[in-house]
Amino acid sequence: MDGVCQQNIQMMSAQTQAGISEAGGDGQKRFRLLRAVLPWVLIILIFEYIFIYQVSLTDVIEAVKSANLGIFIPVFVIFFSVSYMFGLLHNYLAFNWLAGRTGFKELFFARGASMLLAMVNPFAGAGGLGLWLSRKKQVPALEATGIILLVLFTDLVILFTAASAGALLIASDVGGSGDLISRQEEMSLLWFCLIFLAVLIFDIVVWVKKPKTRFLSFYFRGPLSVFERVRLKHFVILCSLCACYFCCQFFMHYFLLRTFGAEVKLIHIICFLPLVYLIVTIPITPLQLGTSQAAWIFFFSRFADEPTILAYSILISFASILTCSIIGSACMPWAYKDLVETRKKAGG
Repeated sequence: MDGVCQQNIQMMSAQTQAGISEAGGDGQKRFRLLRAVLPWVLIILIFEYIFIYQVSLTDVIEAVKSANLGIFIPVFVIFFSVSYMFGLLHNYLAFNWLAGRTGFKELFFARGASMLLAMVNPFAGAGGLGLWLSRKKQVPALEATGIILLVLFTDLVILFTAASAGALLIASDVGGSGDLISRQEEMSLLWFCLIFLAVLIFDIVVWVKKPKTRFLSFYFRGPLSVFERVRLKHFVILCSLCACYFCCQFFMHYFLLRTFGAEVKLIHIICFLPLVYLIVTIPITPLQLGTSQAAWIFFFSRFADEPTILAYSILISFASILTCSIIGSACMPWAYKDLVETRKKAGG
């Protein structure tokens, strides 16, 4: 009798555990589904709010129709190509200095392929490039991560430098902003940018001077250990290339906005565009849609009417997505073939 009871208890326990594991599996599936669907729902909600409470869809369509696409397309292609080459050279030097010999051609295709991920989020694109560096060049994962962090760090330095310079000029009324920006907004923006820039400069000083103190030892641990090999000339050259890259971006938007009839001054683009870039890197929505349009309207609607700014932000987003898709699709077969050949050589 006791044996039968014990057997029944064991069967009930097994059934309970199976039910729990099955419920856990269903819960994980629902969570994955929710995580996949939620960002797209957020995009819909952002656009719904914009078109219901801020901008009329008809006005946006009219703004797109009035745009001079005959100038927009070639200007976009030229500036995008030049800025892409500056970004490529930036990666090329960083990789050769810190990860060993990296060919320009192989990096060209690898960076092109990573744009399929960058299209979703810039950090994803950088991560894809770090993965290629780790597998192709046999660089340890922590070291590859550190090199990518250096590349991203120099981007941040230039973005906050540009935003600080623009905010300082606006606060000095060099751009003649007048009543477009209140004094309180000017000073808040200036202090925000300067504080972040000061932190970044402090980081550079630590990595260049390499003080032997326990308090700052975390600056050289884990993936940051690669900064032990970084010198001042590396920061100067990499930041200079970043500056060239973002200058192309600033001038591109300066000219392209004019194809929509939006006379936004260059000083305002230099000041506010870095903040737009920083916002869209937050991994909230895929393809940087929704957050990008909200950021453009928030920062630039004071310099041109909202339908024009929204129409421009949508068109520039889709132009970037289309270009990244074409470049990524064209480069992916070459990058994949390169990785397969590397594996075969390693296996042989």
